Amino acid sequence: MKFKIKFLGKEKEIQIEEIDDKKITVLIEGEKFFFEKDEKGEVKEIEKPFEKKEEKKVLISEGKKEKIIKAPIAGIVYKIFVKEGDEVFENQKVMSLFSMKMENEILSEFSGKVKKIFVKENQRVKENDPLLLME
Repeated sequence: MKFKIKFLGKEKEIQIEEIDDKKITVLIEGEKFFFEKDEKGEVKEIEKPFEKKEEKKVLISEGKKEKIIKAPIAGIVYKIFVKEGDEVFENQKVMSLFSMKMENEILSEFSGKVKKIFVKENQRVKENDPLLLME
């Protein structure tokens, strides 16, 4: 179900999807948040949906800008779609994480070349762990 709501004085588009009788996913302006119903039917948040995420770090190395793609959530690296040296375009799928019984696509936020891959398939990662170094 899609809705438009007013939050903190701004109109936001949200989408609510019930995964099963206990889990709910809420998509707010393209960002996913997860909630769970308890035995009484009350909805409790699993993540803090309006907490500001850590900004992406940009490193300066010999005049080149290097960017790190980090894990947006904790999970298991399910599939890596690129290798070191590959040219990647903005919004290209670079890997997927399996978390909360769902496969989550990780898209590159910028175009560039994959300089280093920090993880392997089937490796557990925490939120904000580095996945790729791009230049």
